[in-house]
Amino acid sequence: MEIAAYRSLLEGEEARLHLSGRSTPTMQTPGSGRGVKRRRTVLTRSEDSSRNFETNATASGDIEITEQDIEGKFVKLHNKGENDVNVGGWLLVRKAGEQSITYKFHRSVNVKPGVHVTIWSSDASVTHNPPTDYVMKSQQWPVSSNVTTKLINSSGEEVASRNTYRNILSTSSLRSDGFRGSLGLGTEELYHQQGDPRGQEKCVLM
Repeated sequence: MEIAAYRSLLEGEEARLHLSGRSTPTMQTPGSGRGVKRRRTVLTRSEDSSRNFETNATASGDIEITEQDIEGKFVKLHNKGENDVNVGGWLLVRKAGEQSITYKFHRSVNVKPGVHVTIWSSDASVTHNPPTDYVMKSQQWPVSSNVTTKLINSSGEEVASRNTYRNILSTSSLRSDGFRGSLGLGTEELYHQQGDPRGQEKCVLM
């Protein structure tokens, strides 16, 4: 009798406190609660390229090739010595890729000390003005990313050369852009009728 009365009293207290001997989880449906915010990282790649021209030049005598235009407008020579140099019959050969052009100096051409002599392409819109400026009649200096010009004397010897080539440098970088967005998921909350700390009440039997 005492056990039955005790059990009846316990069940009455559980009913009053809305407690049961079994926990039932409930889940909030997606979209019914506030969306979960998560941070997403976006990587953006940027590339920069710069084109530099590098040059190698040699000269075994007083005449040197000081400049060759990358657009094919001219080739410039310079007498770095202290004496006149007769370049009559000499050849100026420029090779660019598969193209090659040869210019032959007139037998009377003489280059004085410290003087620059420029040989221009026929389309350079420059006036023929010896002894410093010579314009080719119908030829143009060829253009390429790798150009070599050589000066050959009347004996067939190479006395000067100049090589100009394009060096492409490329750099890439990654930039991180933070993006905060909602995944559209509802907040999931599980409530335990007996284990929920927010609404737990204890029944004490005296």
